[in-house]
Amino acid sequence: MDTMFLKRFCLPSNTDLDDLKINNRNRNCMCGNYFHVSCAFQGNYNVLSYGMNKYTDSEGTMPSIHAEIDAILRLPFLKKKKKLLKINLLVIRFLKSGKLAASKPCFNCIQNMVYIPKKRGYKIEDIYYSENNETIIKTNINKLLNELNPHVTSYYRNNRSQYRHKS
Repeated sequence: MDTMFLKRFCLPSNTDLDDLKINNRNRNCMCGNYFHVSCAFQGNYNVLSYGMNKYTDSEGTMPSIHAEIDAILRLPFLKKKKKLLKINLLVIRFLKSGKLAASKPCFNCIQNMVYIPKKRGYKIEDIYYSENNETIIKTNINKLLNELNPHVTSYYRNNRSQYRHKS
């Protein structure tokens, strides 16, 4: 997964990964210091968009934009069709050491994964996210919405009035 990410998003296509040390990837990576990334894709290799975490202002008055929402917002609008285009979403986070870490979408992102793609002509079919043990979990929106203890970010815990999705 790490190699796929580096080849797809961070390095020129002619880069030899054997000559590149994983801990030095930030010098050449378009992601800079962002280690939480996402991509929306169709099929196995057709990447439609990608996104990275964007962090809140120093006063904490604006929420962060999570990588999965950034990727969804970068999807091109499709012309009106009878059927929504089915896509998948991959959300991964890297530690500074280069290992995969937990990147399960938060409850607010899960709710937005239902509404935002539809407005653009898409439906998210499967969601893949990384876990601390360097595995990738495959799930779907319904399973994530029905969890007993969903992850809620500190911004939404502290601003309960804005916690609900606005459609």
